[in-house]
Amino acid sequence: TSARVVALKNGEVDIINGIDGHVIDEIKASGGEIFTVEGNNTNYMFYNCRKGYVTEDVAVRKAISQAINVPELVQTLYKGYADYAPSYMPSWMPGFDKNLVSSTYDPEASKKFFKEKGITKLTAMTYSNARFYNTVGGQVLAEAVQSYLDKVGVKLDIVVYDWGTYRAKLLTDNWDIAFIGWGGDNGDADNYISIFSTDDPVSNQGLYKNEKFNELIAKAVTTPNGEARNKLYQQAQKILVEDYGILPISHSKEMVAHSKNVSGNFLLLNMTRFSDLNKTVSKE
Repeated sequence: TSARVVALKNGEVDIINGIDGHVIDEIKASGGEIFTVEGNNTNYMFYNCRKGYVTEDVAVRKAISQAINVPELVQTLYKGYADYAPSYMPSWMPGFDKNLVSSTYDPEASKKFFKEKGITKLTAMTYSNARFYNTVGGQVLAEAVQSYLDKVGVKLDIVVYDWGTYRAKLLTDNWDIAFIGWGGDNGDADNYISIFSTDDPVSNQGLYKNEKFNELIAKAVTTPNGEARNKLYQQAQKILVEDYGILPISHSKEMVAHSKNVSGNFLLLNMTRFSDLNKTVSKE
């Protein structure tokens, strides 16, 4: 990222991508401009729903979620260059339900629950590097969650690996919560949410399972585009919320920086939705 910013400042290139909120001020100070669009991605925390783990219990997952002030966390970490995700799917995606909120911040209820259950320690596994859906990196995000859980009397041990090792360790090691994200391929709800209906731990890392959820996803696949199909995905997402299957955190904005010599409409093809192909990207 730093090399791209220097190249833009020096006039060696006219347009760069792969930027985040930490370099925006530097780009603007040198005369550069920024274009953004709402991202086709979700940055989220997930739970180990396998047998024998404390997070197999939906009540435990709820208490963990209640301990975390997600809107505050997003604003603090991403400085306005990622949007708070009240639920898993982006707001523009067919099947999004504006009435769904994955978790309400309630540290007192969380603290009371953990005290009654005698839960004082959890383990988080995360990745060290930044990702397109999490520009501050997995360790920074995990440490933010750690600070919230500390306030409700739970010590969170964090284990950090490089990305490749992390993906392998998710399948073999012991952990209660972990972090990952999803970038959609085509803007369709099935491509986005169906990962939680599979038994494949490469896609559904926490092995969340709900038979009614799976039935809705299977039915939606064979339903033509339209309101009936959208309602099926809304119902599925409602189950994911009520089950605390995951804790959605943010939707990272997709951005390009450019020199003032460049004008016109930008088309962001990297992880963007096909419905945007004829839309002007909004200028900040």
